[in-house]
Amino acid sequence: MACPLLVVMAERDELVPVESSEALRGFMGPNMEELLLPAGHVGLITGRKAATVTIPHILGWITDHSHTP
Repeated sequence: MACPLLVVMAERDELVPVESSEALRGFMGPNMEELLLPAGHVGLITGRKAATVTIPHILGWITDHSHTP
């Protein structure tokens, strides 16, 4: 079984440009999901929409991909 991957990207990220993260597509295939948000590197987690968009999406993805016996 392949490991699922969530890639969270910020459109205005100058530390990790979107193009760098998009390069993962060729390696991960269908098990990769992308979340692209209009934020900067730090703004993903501390920005105005972090509490209502970023964090809930990440937590929902983890829940959806967690398997409990």
